[in-house]
Amino acid sequence: MWDSICSLLLNFSVQLAACQVATPSLNGYVETEALHISATTSGRIKQMYVNTGDPVAKDQPLFTLDSEAIRSPKIAQVEKRYYQAEEWVNAGTPVLSLIAPDQYKIRFFLPEIALGSLKVGDPLQYECDGCPTIQQATIRFIANSAEYTPPVLYTKEQRAKLVYLVEASPADTSHLHAGQPVSIWLTPPATQ
Repeated sequence: MWDSICSLLLNFSVQLAACQVATPSLNGYVETEALHISATTSGRIKQMYVNTGDPVAKDQPLFTLDSEAIRSPKIAQVEKRYYQAEEWVNAGTPVLSLIAPDQYKIRFFLPEIALGSLKVGDPLQYECDGCPTIQQATIRFIANSAEYTPPVLYTKEQRAKLVYLVEASPADTSHLHAGQPVSIWLTPPATQ
């Protein structure tokens, strides 16, 4: 009899260990903000030193406008080149756009019911297609006002439809692209 009970308990514990409770994830996406490098004065672009897709270092020359060398304000990648050498450009007109690692953000909408559990500075984890592993990010913004689709009836059921925009700064941006979908966990997902 004891053998039967022990066997039953052992079988139950093996089955229980095999069951993993999935941690729910939120859906989000990657967004970037381009840094526009503009002409400081009107003039002719004498030389372009970079092309679309090129990595640039801080203070690296990007282009020469008449006799003035315009340099990169930070480490970045050239997203787009709007002008070629020998073209005329007006003062204040963007000549290049750059994307720096600190310009990436992960955006998602947090349900109202989970709002009290997060604050700016909290860590989160995310995963994307093509990401080598689960990645880390830090929450940098939580909207003060909810976004909601009418009708605005604040019953208990309707409050569950309130969502708040949250933005997080990814620790590693080498694998991210604007518009890329991500899965976000506020608590670590169970390992498989």
